[in-house]
Amino acid sequence: MCCTSDYSNQSLLYESGYSRWQYPTSSAREDPRPTKKRVLQISSASPLPSPPPQPQVAPSPVEIRPGVWELDYEVQYSPEWPPVQEYLSELRRARQMIPPPSDLVFALAALHVVHKPHDPAHWLIWDMKDYSTVGTIVDRIAFACTSPYVLLLAPLADGGP
Repeated sequence: MCCTSDYSNQSLLYESGYSRWQYPTSSAREDPRPTKKRVLQISSASPLPSPPPQPQVAPSPVEIRPGVWELDYEVQYSPEWPPVQEYLSELRRARQMIPPPSDLVFALAALHVVHKPHDPAHWLIWDMKDYSTVGTIVDRIAFACTSPYVLLLAPLADGGP
């Protein structure tokens, strides 16, 4: 055996004719490696699952006049309906309670200003002595099953009222 030193000055023993940088070559494979990549083949015995169904989007109301919306042949009114805005303007101008043209206009006006205490119409409509009467009228209009109209109060996602 011979003795030599590597980069770290450590002694290595090796047999003559053998270098630690050479490795024996195997003769097990003399063919070149295949150049084609494996392709995954799907058998027809197992069908692919069908794609998930597309979620159905609920139809959105269509504005047929300012403040009047239609959805599935049902008319819906919003506080932007001109009679409601006219009534609120008259209340603000008069600074006293005036009779509403209809219960629908009154209910929409009341709901439009319920969370707006800075609006003078809020205090005229939601006066403490008439608070329960106002609530009764709004409930009767908003929750009546036989009502010919539906109140539309929530803003629509497409920029509606």
